[in-house]
Amino acid sequence: MQKKGHERLLKLFYSSEIDKPGCDLDGIFSLLDRLKEAGVCVELVDTAKMNDRELHEFYTTEAVYPTHGRHYRIGQIFGTRRKTGVFFGKEQPALLVYEKDAERPTDIFPHTIKGQRITIEEFLREKISETDCICEYP
Repeated sequence: MQKKGHERLLKLFYSSEIDKPGCDLDGIFSLLDRLKEAGVCVELVDTAKMNDRELHEFYTTEAVYPTHGRHYRIGQIFGTRRKTGVFFGKEQPALLVYEKDAERPTDIFPHTIKGQRITIEEFLREKISETDCICEYP
């Protein structure tokens, strides 16, 4: 049985100092653990250790990158109209997806497409389902 997933890195940005983030962080950790067991590379980034300037710079250079080629929005999820990215990796955890050998992320969750929010949990459950199928049928 071959494990699938080494071509992708999932990078979760969250803050250990936020009591009630905008999602079920424990559930996300559990889903990420399942993907790690299936061979997917996972990296956890605790933004509590980053200053606001570093985090905002990362948001504006990396996190928004996937939105350029896709038709979805992240602005109102991770910030306000006046303060872009202010919630990124803090009040609103973020999952960045890097494909094999990509220097920049190819996807970010959560995001909104055609008025519907796609959550981190939905994406991870879908990947677990795909990984389970691949592992069962080599």
